[in-house]
Amino acid sequence: MTRDVASTNAVTRRLTRHEQRRQIFGGFVTRSTSAPSRGTMTAMEDRPITGYSYLVTNPERLGGKPTIRGTRFTVSFILACLAEGMSYEDIVRDYSEFPREALPEVLRFASAATDRRDVAA
Repeated sequence: MTRDVASTNAVTRRLTRHEQRRQIFGGFVTRSTSAPSRGTMTAMEDRPITGYSYLVTNPERLGGKPTIRGTRFTVSFILACLAEGMSYEDIVRDYSEFPREALPEVLRFASAATDRRDVAA
């Protein structure tokens, strides 16, 4: 019995979690550009998060989630990468737009967010 060529081509290798994450979030981790203005409205500016030099928020981008300045990387995306087992070096290598100096701020922001009384465990 010979194997059908189509069924052979249909067999795909299993993606690692990191590769799956890149497929899912690929469109969300590109360098940001300012959105074109609509009519007389102007695009909102990034608002720095007080106490952090690399973290900003913008209600018109990613639902206002905290992001790394100049990118569309969210704090939660970087934390998810770390939780999946990526090292700091892996993140910097795989996502060249990610500024090296931003990781300590991401961790400090996450720590401060979880220390708030209104955040349930």
